Amino acid sequence: MGIDLIAAQAAAKLRRHHESLLSPVGMVTRDAHQRSEHTIVEAVEHRTQDMRTAVVRSIADAEDRAKQAAQFLSDWVTYKAPVRMVGYGSGRAALAVPAHRLAALGACVYLQDGPVPLPGPLRGGSLIAVCIDDDGCRQVALEVEVARRSNRELQIVGLSASESEAFAEYCDVFMPLVLPAAGGAASLPQVVVGILDVLIAHAVGLATGAAPR
Repeated sequence: MGIDLIAAQAAAKLRRHHESLLSPVGMVTRDAHQRSEHTIVEAVEHRTQDMRTAVVRSIADAEDRAKQAAQFLSDWVTYKAPVRMVGYGSGRAALAVPAHRLAALGACVYLQDGPVPLPGPLRGGSLIAVCIDDDGCRQVALEVEVARRSNRELQIVGLSASESEAFAEYCDVFMPLVLPAAGGAASLPQVVVGILDVLIAHAVGLATGAAPR
């Protein structure tokens, strides 16, 4: 099989399965023989603006819940409560950066499938759960339900792109994720990182007195 044929088959597969990453940005058209005049800088501007819009809308549509989540995070950092972070697939990947940042601030963070096992819910503390797709939501909803039934005092913050009533029911704070127009579901992990970055920054402000409660 020639290199050109391999490249053509790979390109066709990418267009078929990941069109949301391509055509809305204007870099690749449906016709394999046509190429747009957009530069990579313009593509970056388009995609980052689109993800920024999704982050802003996700928080603006649930502003009171976002403030409550930030207060929870502030308390967890201040009082060193165990913070469990749970997600599946890309949802779990999206939690890695916020987990590192929370740990750097002094929180006791436990990332699912990390080097240190998650502490049992009976130890108290908190849980951040992220759902990116329906399959992940079913798994995360089950984890959250077990944790909630084991300890009613556990503080749970959930972010989800799926309208899962079962998942939302067990969360103290539930924030729906707004889908980016250009990247679609493939860009949701970056949206999760952006939302948690904002919440963590506000939590630091609350803990230090720099942000209004």
